[in-house]
Amino acid sequence: FGWKLRSVTKARRPDLLRVAYPWYSGPASVHIGGRFGIPTAVAFHHLEADESRLESRVHRWVARHSTGIHTGSRFGAQQLAERYGVAEETIAVIPYGVDARYRPNEAERRRVRDEHRLGEHVVVLHVGSLIARKNLLFLVEVFESIEAKPSPLLLLCGEGYPKDDYAERLAARIDRSKARDRIRLLGRVSEDDKLGLYRACDIVVHPAHVEGFGFAVAEGMAC
Repeated sequence: FGWKLRSVTKARRPDLLRVAYPWYSGPASVHIGGRFGIPTAVAFHHLEADESRLESRVHRWVARHSTGIHTGSRFGAQQLAERYGVAEETIAVIPYGVDARYRPNEAERRRVRDEHRLGEHVVVLHVGSLIARKNLLFLVEVFESIEAKPSPLLLLCGEGYPKDDYAERLAARIDRSKARDRIRLLGRVSEDDKLGLYRACDIVVHPAHVEGFGFAVAEGMAC
């Protein structure tokens, strides 16, 4: 990546290098930007609680040597300032947007509820990756303790990461749950299907341990 970026930068001389992922492309981009005198803007979304020593060193170097940093929330800026010693006033907080399609639609709500055979149930929806940070084992534990009539349904949209067994452990936990008949793992869904599910549900839940912005919360509120 570094050699390719160097040749493209040398040929095109861009006004700015924007780094979307500081761990993957940050070091090369910041180094090459410095070599060619081109400013680098690095996007940090949030910092993981279980960051390795190597990740921490790479992120700190990228944060301190980039021309500027932007993040989606004040929380993200506070994390960077506290962990890497970056002056918070030098970080631009630019909240992320939600597509204008995300809005209520009663006809679509009824159609999607019929399509998924949701009936008169209260529908609880979670949208996000099936990873430990999202805290979904805890969500299942809380959900199965709820006693209400008619019984609520829990829909989980998303998939796990490669080489990570959290999704498998979550599925096994659901299989053992007394509420397993009311919990549905829908897997990865398209943007259109996700929009329909937001409209069809009654409650959006987001029990993550840490989140820089939380697109699912903003999308759910919009719908």
